[in-house]
Amino acid sequence: MTFLQIVENDAMIATVKQNLAEATITANNTIAALELENRQLWDSIKADMESNGVVEDTISGQYCDYVIYTTAGGESVKVENPDAVPDEFCKIERKPKLNDIKKHIKEGNSVNWATIETSQGKLTYKIKKKG
Repeated sequence: MTFLQIVENDAMIATVKQNLAEATITANNTIAALELENRQLWDSIKADMESNGVVEDTISGQYCDYVIYTTAGGESVKVENPDAVPDEFCKIERKPKLNDIKKHIKEGNSVNWATIETSQGKLTYKIKKKG
């Protein structure tokens, strides 16, 4: 029966999604560990270069050479309490109030800048215990 195939497919989809979620967690953990190791290696290289008075170093690779050096530092602004920042230093996000617009249109008001779209219902199912 065709419907039972849908149920089987849904179960397979759920299994694949679960496997994907687990694989994503594993991948993210691996990435985080490698990024931490790289930060530690960079810190070690930088400390060695500074202690030996080296400003730039060239490392020979199989296909190219790598020049290691420290860039000039930059400035950045950190805001600890965004609510304390005066309005003149803030961006104002303009976001339409969709529910209010819908209510306004349904009350019979005509606007040329918004419409109400009606989506089509979809065929679905729910599980019902026997007995």
